[in-house]
Amino acid sequence: MTRYQKAIINRDEPEKPPRNLVFNQASYDEIPRFLHGSVIKPSEVIPMEINGSGADELTVEQLKAQQEELARKIQEKQKAGRKDVIDQIVKVMREYDVPLDDVIEAFEGGTTSKRKGSKAKAKYRDPATGNEWSGRGKPPLWIKGVQDRTPFEIHE
Repeated sequence: MTRYQKAIINRDEPEKPPRNLVFNQASYDEIPRFLHGSVIKPSEVIPMEINGSGADELTVEQLKAQQEELARKIQEKQKAGRKDVIDQIVKVMREYDVPLDDVIEAFEGGTTSKRKGSKAKAKYRDPATGNEWSGRGKPPLWIKGVQDRTPFEIHE
């Protein structure tokens, strides 16, 4: 018997409850007074069939069923609170005059440059192959080493 179980029987309230404490519906009445209305509410008590030493006695199938039920309940709670969260986000965005584009940009990957790169216009063309070069970056082999590039310039 754990110290906490002894405390419930003797009605001595320990200073702090154990972190991994799980109550079933029947044991809610045995929860010490310091927990009533603060940490756990009757509506939040998860009915579990834990006997004796706890979850160690449950089968893998029972644990998975409980896990699926908890995941379903979590999704329901998140879905129920979604409208309130969205309303809070919109309120804060309006209060601080934050444009939606800034939020989308931050959500999709942080800070990116607002300046979009554009392809540089070609300045030189190879008369033999028709390949073009903008004059930026490493010069291609067909113009590399040429001192006077005026014969390769594009005049339009």
